[in-house]
Amino acid sequence: MQQRGPAARRGFTLMETLAVVALIVVLLAVALPSLGKAGRELRGAELDADAQTLLAAAQSSMERLAAASRLDELAAAGAPAIPADNNALFGGDTASARWATNDGVGSGAFALLLPESGADGALPDHHVLIEFDPAAAKVLGVFYSEGDLPLGYSGSGLLPVSRGKDARRAAGLGYCGPESS
Repeated sequence: MQQRGPAARRGFTLMETLAVVALIVVLLAVALPSLGKAGRELRGAELDADAQTLLAAAQSSMERLAAASRLDELAAAGAPAIPADNNALFGGDTASARWATNDGVGSGAFALLLPESGADGALPDHHVLIEFDPAAAKVLGVFYSEGDLPLGYSGSGLLPVSRGKDARRAAGLGYCGPESS
């Protein structure tokens, strides 16, 4: 004899199970994009922190060069000028602003600003671009990439991306310095 009523019912019906699965799918569809964006923001913040560390090390080297009256060596190290249309980002007269990378452009200036001991060994296999003004004894900004993303300026501006936070995040690029408007 079969029992009827509440005691006979054990487990969930197919409809109840499907409703729970559908609810879980909807919640995941809402949550996953947010988790991905949070991961990109966290990675971008880490790259920015690395760029800030490199800027502090380069500024410390710049101050040591100034104290030793060796800024003329930095000015003569062959670093190219930052294109004039980019100088407005730094405010004031930055006609003497220069840039150097660890990829060979202005390598003499780069070695003066970030000797291996000053960068805590963070540079191998990474790309760094330093913007600096030897006349003002100031490091203006640092771009940092751990990926296969060589950095530099062309006639039209910074390559490969702009200073904007969203563009930098998309490219996997850290930055410390003045933001673009």
